[in-house]
Amino acid sequence: MRILFIAFLCLLHLPAYAGFFSPSDNNSSTAILNNSADFLPVEQAFQAQAIEDSENTIAIRFSNADGYYLYRHRLSFSTASPGVSFGEPLLPDGEERSDEFFGDIEAYYGSLDIILPVINPDNLPYT
Repeated sequence: MRILFIAFLCLLHLPAYAGFFSPSDNNSSTAILNNSADFLPVEQAFQAQAIEDSENTIAIRFSNADGYYLYRHRLSFSTASPGVSFGEPLLPDGEERSDEFFGDIEAYYGSLDIILPVINPDNLPYT
């Protein structure tokens, strides 16, 4: 059974990481911008599980911590395995909201189930 961790690639597209504003000198005036202690680590805020649903699809479930959400427009899926690609993901409708950074967006709270078509005509292993 092939295990796919491709969903974690989605997390690489997050706009900021916890230590992004961390100054090297704690007395710096930029220390007030560092609110990373207010956020959960990415692995706790967004838990992802990918299961090979069939030879042609993968089921991906994101479980978001309370108060955390995923941006629909920031989700993307790819593989580095030659001869294998993914089709257009089947996503449910998200919740429309106005985001301070991106404006009007579609967000996913709680859990999100995605069906990802796999294009693998030669039945090659992939990650």
